[in-house]
Amino acid sequence: MQVTELDWQHPLTDAFIQSARELGIPANTDYNGANQAGVFPAQRSIYRGRRCSPAQAYLHPALSTGNIDLRQNALATKILFDNGRAKELCYRRGGRQYKVEATREIILCGGVFNTPQLLQLSGVGSSETLNDLAIPVVHHLPGVGQNLRDHCYIPVSARVRNIKSLNERSRGIPLCMEVLKYVFGRRGLLALQPSLCYLSWKSRPDLTDNDIQIAYAPASYDTRRDMQLNDYPGVTCAPWQHVPKSKGLVQVCSRDALDPPRIQPNYLQEPTDREVLLAAARLSRDILSARAFSDFFESEDQPGSNVNTDDEWYDYMRQSVSTGYHPVGTCRMAPVSDPTAVVNSELKVHGIQALRVVDASVMPNIPSGNTHASTLMIAEKGSDMILGKPPLPAAEL
Repeated sequence: MQVTELDWQHPLTDAFIQSARELGIPANTDYNGANQAGVFPAQRSIYRGRRCSPAQAYLHPALSTGNIDLRQNALATKILFDNGRAKELCYRRGGRQYKVEATREIILCGGVFNTPQLLQLSGVGSSETLNDLAIPVVHHLPGVGQNLRDHCYIPVSARVRNIKSLNERSRGIPLCMEVLKYVFGRRGLLALQPSLCYLSWKSRPDLTDNDIQIAYAPASYDTRRDMQLNDYPGVTCAPWQHVPKSKGLVQVCSRDALDPPRIQPNYLQEPTDREVLLAAARLSRDILSARAFSDFFESEDQPGSNVNTDDEWYDYMRQSVSTGYHPVGTCRMAPVSDPTAVVNSELKVHGIQALRVVDASVMPNIPSGNTHASTLMIAEKGSDMILGKPPLPAAEL
């Protein structure tokens, strides 16, 4: 995986960093190192203007070995079992049904939503849920689809003055210029990631560890218009809680794999989640109102200056909370004695032979940061387990 530093910094990002430092938050030159506290420009998996995806870094090189048969535009629909052992995988492709027989194991990597859906469609899950849909129960495992965790955020945005944000570059002649920059130099607006700066800090001064994160971009958007960038210059903070306590679920609604499952995230269900997110949102407002940002700050756009009390903030949260796109946990790794457990420490599904899960759904809890690197780690470790490699020696960090 290629990880690179930003090769260009917007003045509005510099102002955000200086405002945070003005409030006592230190700059951090390497937040992917030992210490994540502080404010910092974003590192990203973009190389020469293109995202370096896991498919590009892992899958495409592996295809050249000749021992992988990649079948695209295919939907796994069911796992077939023989005396508690996973034997065949059914999938649909081009309107036709196919089966693949497993000589050793079936490895599920469908992700936080598709993996528990496939398990339930195959008869592995809560017997109550399966019986309601007349799905034959292969193994009662009530933790399947439970423990859904995700980072959620609310937008705190402002109109700015005396400067152009990324909004103006996204339309008309400026956008044409950005296209030319990208075509001839792989740089500019089209080579950027959504957030150009991050902040990791504490919701209360008495805490020893950071519990909030703010993603920042020198751009703003209208949540009522499908996230379109505004016609006027603006900036946006996306505050969220590192480790929210609220838990949701993923549950099949029919026996048809083409029908999406019920996804109930239960954002902000726990009172502490609301309190921590409120602290992060108020910190976002304080940063945009600090002296170092005063040359650019015109007015608060979201939630607006009329939102001040806790109850007003909570009303705004209920109206505007959104996913941080970091869902984990629906096939939780835990001892079999845990009612929410789905896989063991070797990623094997409890009570089933020759079936593993290797994706973000196995995380017992959500990491205090973005989940990309954690998911890659699970894939690397899972590969070693499948190959029977001995674990690496313990290291002190």
